[in-house]
Amino acid sequence: MRVVNNLWWDDAIASFAMAEIIAISVLSVELANLGLGKDIWTLLPYNITQILKIYYFDEDLYLTALPLIKISILLTYLRVFTSKKFKISVYVVIGLNLAYGIAFLLVSIFQCLPIHCAWTRWDGSDPTCKCNDINAQGWTSAAFNVILDVLTLGLPLPMLWKMSLNKRKKFLVMIMFSVGFFVTIVSIIRLQVLVQFGHSQNTTWDYRSVGYWSTIELHASVLCACMPAIRNLIRKFQPRLMGSSVEESFGTKDISAGRSRNCELEIGPKVPQVQVFPRKRDPDEQDFIPLNDVHRIAETTSTGQTYGQRSNMSDFQFFEEERPDPTLERPVSPLDDRR
Repeated sequence: MRVVNNLWWDDAIASFAMAEIIAISVLSVELANLGLGKDIWTLLPYNITQILKIYYFDEDLYLTALPLIKISILLTYLRVFTSKKFKISVYVVIGLNLAYGIAFLLVSIFQCLPIHCAWTRWDGSDPTCKCNDINAQGWTSAAFNVILDVLTLGLPLPMLWKMSLNKRKKFLVMIMFSVGFFVTIVSIIRLQVLVQFGHSQNTTWDYRSVGYWSTIELHASVLCACMPAIRNLIRKFQPRLMGSSVEESFGTKDISAGRSRNCELEIGPKVPQVQVFPRKRDPDEQDFIPLNDVHRIAETTSTGQTYGQRSNMSDFQFFEEERPDPTLERPVSPLDDRR
């Protein structure tokens, strides 16, 4: 395992996918204004054509955003896990997602020839239009997407199973993967909705359910990809909920700078960190611990109180001690009783 604290390709790809999802959300508002969700017989022909045209571009954005989100998650795996065998598996799944995105994007773009038939064929006025079986195309795309979801979420499970995580870490990992499996469930539900997708006679009504589940799937997917960074955001406002000032998982605390590093991820045993504050020294004090301080250290140690910021190591290790002259008689100290 290793800790990452800088932006990388996974962040860039997730940002690009998020931009596509924002565009889909904006277009969804326009679709609703044009009449998506209403019976086709109650709409003007112009509105029907515009709805199908916007839906065509929405579909292309959807087919590129989904694999990009999964690729972003897979690239995050590469930053965290160091096993060579695991990295090879990640690269294979990245390749499958790339192949999925390119293949189905091309199929979607050229689903009809000429291309404009994708939004003008509904009235049957152009006999030259030739289109694919849209129903079969949608089912095939959704089925491969579910398979890739399972592969992406299942890859790190063997690695996580071997780790000894405390309860808080296990809880956070469970939340992240529960969001991922929710996305998979949404994809399966969308499969059922696609039954009427290609052969609908009431497109503006039947496309409504497909749009609902597609939008939910996209937003939940990007939420899953951003879970490590979201944890840092929550910690800023609710530190008790997400852990102490010393990070335990999905990030570390930069004590010297007094701020959290962005998008940091750590999975593994916690390494304790010690912060030592310098003690003000008397003007006549040299590089040794005065006898009155030795008494005070012994007393505070026995009562469980802290002297400055204490660690498990001896306090003498934080100061340079000048060895006394062995010929001189050393006063008896309560510290001798401890030894």
